[in-house]
Amino acid sequence: MISRDELTGMMTYTNAQLRSILNGLGYTNQDEMADATFPLSLNDSPLTNSQLVQAIQKFQLDR
Repeated sequence: MISRDELTGMMTYTNAQLRSILNGLGYTNQDEMADATFPLSLNDSPLTNSQLVQAIQKFQLDR
């Protein structure tokens, strides 16, 4: 059976994957992220700190 996401072409990402995407595209910098594996992130915690909220907002505006 085909899932709804497959029909709409949407993808889902973990919080760590989204952090890695934002890091890789330059929406965050290593100084802001306390991640030893920057730009890759293993941090799957909620995306609620102010730096990440701002990065997500910038990403949405640039789309």
